[in-house]
Amino acid sequence: MKKIFLFSMFLTAAFLAGCDKDSVQEIKMNDIAYGVHPHQTMDILLPHNADVQHKAPVVFCIHGGSWSSGDKTDFDWMKQEINNANCAYVSINYRLLQDNVTYIQMLEDIDAAIAWLKTNSEIYNIKTDKMCMIGGSAGGHLALLYAYSKNSPIKIAFVSSMAGPADFTDPEQFALNGADHIYQINLLLGTNVTLSDMESSDFVFPDAWISASPVCRVNYNSPPTVLAYGEKDILVSYSNALRLKNKLEEYGVEHRLITFPNSGHELDNDPDKSLQYWQILELFVQNYLL
Repeated sequence: MKKIFLFSMFLTAAFLAGCDKDSVQEIKMNDIAYGVHPHQTMDILLPHNADVQHKAPVVFCIHGGSWSSGDKTDFDWMKQEINNANCAYVSINYRLLQDNVTYIQMLEDIDAAIAWLKTNSEIYNIKTDKMCMIGGSAGGHLALLYAYSKNSPIKIAFVSSMAGPADFTDPEQFALNGADHIYQINLLLGTNVTLSDMESSDFVFPDAWISASPVCRVNYNSPPTVLAYGEKDILVSYSNALRLKNKLEEYGVEHRLITFPNSGHELDNDPDKSLQYWQILELFVQNYLL
């Protein structure tokens, strides 16, 4: 998927406060290697005022594409607003399923990219005390899972998932696209669960299916979370969002769920909710990142 989420028409509503678009001077660095694999690269866009005195906080983006496609440029539609808000835009590529890896190596790539940013922070004038993480679809799953389960080299101030899978054990997900769901998750997790297995009365989900589900990783120390999900999504069941919301409430984690009642996976049919999502992101940036 090239542009999974079509919020760009609302960017003029100001993603964050304090924008001065006439003064922006882009400082681009593209295809920076943070590892040796061809997919271990990132793009960085620094705000014009990033210097020793004004280190830029990082907005770290993870693209979607069913863990098997997509590119770091898929988030280019939001980078200018991030830049305008005096934040550093960082978007990464990571190893995909066709590289014969599982989600574990994908999380390792996220970790390596953040560690690289911290090591090189003085060169790029970026803050290393905290950052926020945004992911779409498969990238939303990885963002949530990383934020809830990993000790990041740079603290995750808050995390946002746009239509990211949150619970691989959700029965409504199987009712929506059972066989396809099982096949994709087997690839991602390195398991071999079959539909007949799941139909057995004594079936128990493998540990990998549980540990790779963000909903099962929520704890009292999980970072604040912003969720955007479509009620008509036929790829990721809306019930995933509700199950995660309930878990966040159980552990007292600050969160917002923006429901797109008329939208599917691309969240492209509820302009009022798109605007609300940006407003909530602005609030979380002001409260937790800046």
